[in-house]
Amino acid sequence: MQLRARSGVLASCVLVASALALAKAPAARAEALPGSVDIFVGGHALVLAAESCERDGDVEACQVGRFFAGFQLGGHAQVVPWFALGLRLSGSADLDGSMTVGSEGFEDRDAWLWRAAVRARFDPPLWPRALWLAAELGVAVAVEMIDRQIIDRIQSTSGSSAGFLAGLAVGWELDVHEGFVLGVELQCQYVAIAPVTFASERGTRDEEAPKFPYISVGLHGGYRW
Repeated sequence: MQLRARSGVLASCVLVASALALAKAPAARAEALPGSVDIFVGGHALVLAAESCERDGDVEACQVGRFFAGFQLGGHAQVVPWFALGLRLSGSADLDGSMTVGSEGFEDRDAWLWRAAVRARFDPPLWPRALWLAAELGVAVAVEMIDRQIIDRIQSTSGSSAGFLAGLAVGWELDVHEGFVLGVELQCQYVAIAPVTFASERGTRDEEAPKFPYISVGLHGGYRW
């Protein structure tokens, strides 16, 4: 009985001491990100995680997955605490573009995906303060160039197509030093682009890319003031 009473007194003392410590400790609360305007520049890797097809005359070829890499730049202006509006521009080169060589010559293919979007960014009032979420709407343009050598003549053709995009992103941004920030982001986009059409010896060649999902991982640096 005496041991039980001592244990009860000790437990009560521990609870009282803990309550006093918590009462004196500063509250862990979120703080607004410093500054109201930021600019950033960085790079990204992009994959179209779906099957895309090409049709040249009566021949159709399909592949799963299409890889890109490129740059991005933009900025935001704070509207209210935790919420900002901005612009994001990016250019992505198709890494699957290649050169094929035949008995009559070669074919060199190069493609780019250009995107411009208005972005709404939300910095949740959580602890810690580095997490952000974003949604964006904009336009996308696909451009493809083909250089084809036939015997001793080089023929160059190009095609382009435009459409709209919508996407969601999540990122983590850290203050490095006096306004300089370093961040990483994961983005998923819906890109609705019409087929790109090229002239070929057999008439027309259509290349159609699926609309979803375009998934990218990016790294950027910026400045906030």
